[in-house]
Amino acid sequence: MRGWKRADLGRVAAAVALGVAWALAPGRPAVAQPQVPATFYGTAAIDGKPVPDGTEVRGYVGGLDCTQLGPNYRGTITEGGVSVYLVNIVHDSQKTGCGTAGKTVTFTVGGRPAGQTAEWKQGPRQVNLNAGSGQAPDLPTATPTRALAPSEVAATATEQARYTPIPAASLPTDESLAVTPTRGAGGGVTGQGGDAAGSNEAGGLAVGYVLLVVLGAIALTGVAIGLALSRRAAPRVSESGPDEGKGP
Repeated sequence: MRGWKRADLGRVAAAVALGVAWALAPGRPAVAQPQVPATFYGTAAIDGKPVPDGTEVRGYVGGLDCTQLGPNYRGTITEGGVSVYLVNIVHDSQKTGCGTAGKTVTFTVGGRPAGQTAEWKQGPRQVNLNAGSGQAPDLPTATPTRALAPSEVAATATEQARYTPIPAASLPTDESLAVTPTRGAGGGVTGQGGDAAGSNEAGGLAVGYVLLVVLGAIALTGVAIGLALSRRAAPRVSESGPDEGKGP
């Protein structure tokens, strides 16, 4: 399940990159050059609770649906009790009547109006959404691990030294590793834990993928602005050349 979700978010990042590259193509006239859209991301909920995976989140400007749709658009990603979304709201140059600086963007979650709004502005911005009663949940943050005391570090090192290392060449890969539960001397079951650990981290993975795409959008926005400024500052050179008509 995680694999195809990674692929979906990878396609979203690729779509953002292709859109910026198309907008900055050298052969395109300046008047037809579309602007970078506004990107919104965060949690999505209805009545304060997570929504089903794939629930649509859309953005509107003046009642006009300005969500950037297409084969790379998908709804929410819901894992571990957390629903996250990422949408691009296009500029007026891409769709007449849509975003320009200062305009208000409203949202829907699963077709229901969310209580939150945002100002249209190029680049990424976090907005947690909730439709109905309750409040929009916050994006989960990583929980820091407790630092080990010196005595615990020494005990851990001593315990590890009692085992013979396995050569790296014989270690299984993540894809081929299969843990078989066995019953120990005391009757307890050992060797379990692969899926249990993954379920605890599912929400963090979904959020991590969205934040990765957002970081890519930030970088692409900076590149777009830098290239646009460099084009404006570049002096024009006559086609006849600077030395034509001059004597030796």
